[in-house]
This record gives sequence, structure tokens and C-alpha cells, in this order.
Amino acid sequence: MTATRRHPEFIERPDLFELKVYVESVLGLKLRFKPWKEVKVLPYALRDRYEFFLTELFNVECLILKERPQREASVADVAKHIQAIRNLPAYNKLPGTGHLMIFVTDTLPSYDRKRLIEKRVQFIVPGNQLFLPAFGMDLREYYRQRLEKTQALSPATQAMLIQCLVKGWQDKWLTTRSAFEKSFSYAKMTVTRAIKELTDLDIVQPGKEMGENAIFFHLAPRETWERAKEHMRTPVKKTLWLNAIPEASDIPMLLAGESALAEMSLLASPKVPVFAMTAAQFDHIRAHAQLEMNAAHGKDFGLWSSTSTTTNSKLESTAPYREVPQNHAICCIQVWSYEPVHSNSAPGAVDSFSLYLSLKDDHDERVQMCLDEMMENLTW
Repeated sequence: MTATRRHPEFIERPDLFELKVYVESVLGLKLRFKPWKEVKVLPYALRDRYEFFLTELFNVECLILKERPQREASVADVAKHIQAIRNLPAYNKLPGTGHLMIFVTDTLPSYDRKRLIEKRVQFIVPGNQLFLPAFGMDLREYYRQRLEKTQALSPATQAMLIQCLVKGWQDKWLTTRSAFEKSFSYAKMTVTRAIKELTDLDIVQPGKEMGENAIFFHLAPRETWERAKEHMRTPVKKTLWLNAIPEASDIPMLLAGESALAEMSLLASPKVPVFAMTAAQFDHIRAHAQLEMNAAHGKDFGLWSSTSTTTNSKLESTAPYREVPQNHAICCIQVWSYEPVHSNSAPGAVDSFSLYLSLKDDHDERVQMCLDEMMENLTW
């Protein structure tokens, strides 16, 4: 039996090789991919979610939107993104536009498959299904479940890596384990776990420095971010809309969300300021405020009575501040899974990396355009 010979361009990309073999075996034609050179006309958010390749099917030039790992766009998003590309003035000014756009993903649940078909979105699931209504094709085989999620970095590990990215380094960086541990306020065991997580994902490598165990950042900051962001999650655990702005004298109130983005782009500041902090920081701020109110007005001032245990519990969790409907709020607090990192480009705001992770799934096109602007202007 003759083994299938892998073309040199696919040696490092088994996913593209699988796509090529599947389409060629089904359609009986030769397929060749080439990177789309005009990809920079697209917003960063789209380039972050997909890889773009050009190919040709039956003499029709096609633009492949290949889903990146852990960027599982909803079906509604895929259709919306394809339309957004078609509507971009910069795209329409390019020579030879009007590509047939084809969404490619490794696996697709049956309910999403049905919705894509209903929306007439061309798609390919290598080894499973090819739906190309433009050519009158709907070939279905067997269906695979999503593979186990790519390992996500723990919040502490994510925070440590982001702190390193904010400080930056030149090309490569070798640091001793002891120096690395001392640069953070986390317990030694937490830092040890972080090093293991980063090593397992080949974000860092073990090394030696003057005979001491060391950590080797073998990629430049930009490449490190590109590799690591697939394993990062939004830091926002909960959002509180409050009736007052908390007063904090010993804890930094860093701008977050659209308030921070407005500091780093041309986005207009929102009417209600957004701040980020951990649950422990918020508890510290409100406990201090409660003590001051109690001293001035009597014990338990600011704790509202209610016949509902649930309501009382909710009120007490934010007292002396009160949660209100968003349209009545004076302030928005984002409760983060790790202590917000200071921006090195916008004083008083959270860092660009965490901000990007917190807003990358926002459906507001203004926000996506400004995120794109922020990441493009980032100094590495």
C-alpha cells in the first residue's frame, strides 16, 4: 500500500493537509492553498478568530475562513462575519473581490450544522461534511464531537504571563526561577503551577542560568501573545451596576471595559464609568465604606430590610452600595478572576491584553474597530 506523500507546505500544518486530502478525495480535483495577502484590510477581531486562505474550486476563487482553535464562533457570528467582510469598503476596493467564502471547522454539532445550512453558509468539516450549495453539493458522512477544549490557563497563570508581556522583553528572555518567583506576589506553589502550565503549552521552556534552574521565553512578546491567547479567557467573572462609585483610598480603581478602551482608542467614553477589581478588593472597599457609614449614622446603616432572604443576601453582598438596573447605574464594577494589571500606555486603566480578552466577543462594531486600533498600535 502506497502511503500518501505529504506536501512540504503541510508538514507543520496537519489540519490543512487533512482539509486538502478530504476535499480532493470528495471532489476529485487538486487543491492548493495560499495565504490571503490582503488579510490586513480586515479588523483584528476577525483575523484573531479565523485564518484566511485562497483556493480555487471548479475555476471559482474561494476565500477560506478557517476557524482558529478555541475561537468557536457561534453560527450567527459566522454568517455575520462573512457579511461584514463583504460590506467592508477596503475589501470591495481590492482587485478580484467577490470570492466565494467557505467556513472551515474541525467539528460541528448537529444543531449548528442545521443552522448553517438554513443560513446557506458554505462550510467544510474535514472528514465529515462538505456543504457547498453554490456548486449544488451537500455531502454528509459521520459527525465528531468537539475535541476536548484546549487547555485554558488558570487565572493566576494568565495574570503572571500578562504582567510579563506588559513589561516586555527583546526577542528571547532567560530568567532564573527564583527571580521569576520574586517578581510576583503569588505563593511559591502558585508560581510553580504557572510555570508547569506555560511549559506544557510550550509558551516557555526549561533552561539554565549560571547553574540555576531557569525559565526560557523562547519567543518574542508578540509571538508569545499569539500562541498564549488561544488558552486565555476573559477575566470578567461578574458585572455589577451600582448606585454610587465606590471610594477606595488604598486599592487602585482601574478603568476597564469601554472606559479603558476609550483611553486607548478613538472610542467615546461611556456615560457610566467601568472599573475592574477582584471580589476580595471589592469586599475590602465596601467593608471600609460600611464601617464609615456605621460610625457616622449608626450600626448597619445602608443594609436594607426585605422579607426575601434572597434579596437580603444580594443587598448585603454589595452593601453599602446597591445594585440597580443598568439604565439607572452611576458606576459599573467588573469583578475579575485576577488582580487587574496596570496599563503601561494609559495610566489609570487595565492592561491592553486583559482588556482585549474582556471585549473580544462584544458584538458592537465600534468596540471591535477600536480593539483593532488598540492592538495595532501596541508597542511590543
